[in-house]
Amino acid sequence: LSHRLHASISEIQWVVTGYMLSLAAVIPVSGWAARRFGAKQIYLLSLVLFTAGSALCGLATSSTELIVFRVLQGIGGGMILPVAQLIMAEAAGPKRMGRVMSVIAVPAMLAPILGPTLGGLIIQNASWRWIFYVNVPIGVIAFITAVRMLPRVERGKVDRLDVRGLLLMATGLPLFTYGLAEVGITGSFGSAKVIVPCLAGIALVALFALHALR
Repeated sequence: LSHRLHASISEIQWVVTGYMLSLAAVIPVSGWAARRFGAKQIYLLSLVLFTAGSALCGLATSSTELIVFRVLQGIGGGMILPVAQLIMAEAAGPKRMGRVMSVIAVPAMLAPILGPTLGGLIIQNASWRWIFYVNVPIGVIAFITAVRMLPRVERGKVDRLDVRGLLLMATGLPLFTYGLAEVGITGSFGSAKVIVPCLAGIALVALFALHALR
């Protein structure tokens, strides 16, 4: 990416970091949104955002465009798993919860093993853009299947959105994630770019915990 988009390694690092930050920021609100607007609707929206973000990443002509589209992709990706788990939990019920969670665990373990291998094959035999294009047909199939087959989970009664708690968590988690991501750039856990955001993130998450207990 650095070579093809004529960008520095530190700038290209934001392609990964931007995705991780948006992923971490959106997860805390996904549960509330699913109960407020309906889990199936939010799941379909997350699939659209992730698939559209993937397609746009493949079409990007600069590192800035790629980073922006990765953030969009991360917003969708951050909602997919927690909302999917909510839908499956509603469909399975308490008695079959163990079986459902074991089914979820298998692809969750296989994906990190198979992903780098598939990525290497794509890079060696095709353009880097296919790293992102490969998600598009899968996303389209997932969306059509979800529309036809997913049970409709009714909207539940929810309290007003806890804006203060959301701000604490949606800021704390990305800060902590950013600090860990900087390890890859600085090559050290002792750098101020790592320590400061990590400590700030931990402090904000701790404040969130105190806020939630009240």
